[in-house]
Amino acid sequence: MPDSFGKRNREKTKARKAAAREDRRTARSQRRKGIPLATERDRDESTNDVVTGEVEA
Repeated sequence: MPDSFGKRNREKTKARKAAAREDRRTARSQRRKGIPLATERDRDESTNDVVTGEVEA
């Protein structure tokens, strides 16, 4: 069975693919500008700071 079978799964698949497209678009834009890309670890650390309210010096 494909993962896009059924209305709910189609919506989830569309949302997941749209998020992946946006990530690729952002990464491509940053590469063109010469900005280093954030790694998964960097993203996790930045979201932890937002949730806890702590800021690293």
